[in-house]
Amino acid sequence: MRITREVEFTATPDQVYAMLADPAFHEQVAADSDAVTSSVTVEPDGDTLVTELSRELSTEGMSLPSILSASTLTVRTTQRWGAADASGRRTGTLEVQVVGTPLTFQGDLVLEPGGAGTRESIDGELRANVPLVGKKIEQAAAPAIEAGMRAEHRTGERYLAEHAG
Repeated sequence: MRITREVEFTATPDQVYAMLADPAFHEQVAADSDAVTSSVTVEPDGDTLVTELSRELSTEGMSLPSILSASTLTVRTTQRWGAADASGRRTGTLEVQVVGTPLTFQGDLVLEPGGAGTRESIDGELRANVPLVGKKIEQAAAPAIEAGMRAEHRTGERYLAEHAG
């Protein structure tokens, strides 16, 4: 199932990239998602970046397909960002794994000047590798994936407002 999302940040691309390179931002994303436990890895390599956020989330109150009916789920999010071009545009990849389930999201990321300051685009595929019922699982899980994207954007806007300067 294809999921696309475009958000704007009221900051420059360099400020948004600096946020993405800050472990404190990812720790705040975990806290804002009410993670039971979490771990963050941020690996800058010159002008590129790999981040991994692993969160154990309670499923209480979530409307999820039965295949995801455990009391907690571990969600691992990995972003890989490339170097900026002359305009400040960066591309990357996003992978979201729900550990122990057949559910994954893989997509492309673009961070570029635009809109309120910076536009981030996400375009990818949510897949549930389960014969016959995979599409139903994808449709049931998509709102949770999209809600996570919206929540991360809200955390980012708050982070940027607090760290502007």
